[in-house]
Amino acid sequence: MRPPRGLTEPGNDNRVRTDAFSNLASYEMYVNEWPNDPKSRDLFRNGFQCGGCSFYAEFNMDWGLCCHLKSRHFKETIWEHFTCPAHVAEGWGPHSFTEDRGHHCRCHDRPTFWAESMSDVEPLASVQRRYATSVLTLCKNSLPEAARRLGVRVKTLREILGIQ
Repeated sequence: MRPPRGLTEPGNDNRVRTDAFSNLASYEMYVNEWPNDPKSRDLFRNGFQCGGCSFYAEFNMDWGLCCHLKSRHFKETIWEHFTCPAHVAEGWGPHSFTEDRGHHCRCHDRPTFWAESMSDVEPLASVQRRYATSVLTLCKNSLPEAARRLGVRVKTLREILGIQ
């Protein structure tokens, strides 16, 4: 991932982008894995990413707009695999743009692959591990290719698989 073009200082440039972060600081948080924000780092590693947030407005396959008033990234163009402490888990299907779980999409009662609360993390870890193992097998044991197909970093895939 390359840094946003034309941005030299942190702060939202308030321009809709469809191929990069609109805030250099957000880009740097992501590429450095939230060095001063362990809560966001844990959310990210456990699958609580913007693409699964109720307030993520998708532009295309990778980029969208944060529409959550409580988020520090409100009105920023963000990558679907980004995250923040204001994340509201709804799954990776349609989004309702509300914190009220009663109005969240249940996608015909099919459970989401990603956790909906931190208490769901451990049971889902084994499902994620099995799925990642299947993808890795389909990619002929190429970690970089499997990570690309899963939309995660090789380091994250290694963590999911329990590989050092």
